Amino acid sequence: MISPHRRAVEKGAMFVILFVFWLLLSGIGSLTYFVAGLLSAAVVTHISFDLFFSVLNPGCGVRALKFTAFLPWLFYKILMANLELAYRILHPSLPIDPSFIRFRTTMPSDMSQTILANAITLTPGTVTVSLDQNSREVTVHAVVRRSSEEELLRNRTMERKLEKIFGVSA
Repeated sequence: MISPHRRAVEKGAMFVILFVFWLLLSGIGSLTYFVAGLLSAAVVTHISFDLFFSVLNPGCGVRALKFTAFLPWLFYKILMANLELAYRILHPSLPIDPSFIRFRTTMPSDMSQTILANAITLTPGTVTVSLDQNSREVTVHAVVRRSSEEELLRNRTMERKLEKIFGVSA
């Protein structure tokens, strides 16, 4: 059981991080922005604290750090997929082969499966259409079947990176 003091410290840390992030994005232009940032950070901290710091999940801090390290790679993949898709649109001779790809994920928890599905959807040219969390089956609509199959079925790069974050032994 986590002590009330530690819980308060973690909530305070989350509030400070969110508020500083707000200030970095919005600037300290006026008192209105400052107060809006305070209120927003307080509300988001209150509503979502248990999503990030679960009493039942003691390793969530390490997992959050690993996930933070995953984000630059995800942003890179999003950028590269944007460029590839734009290139295909501008060069009509390149094939576009829309199709559905189904696969079973190794992600064990609802959260890890949802993060995988959202990361796939964030990547241009692919959209997660369905996720059956009981059978772990994911259905993805892909604009280009060949490259998406290679990524999702053969290489499984994104899934392997998330396996490391969530401690899945493949």
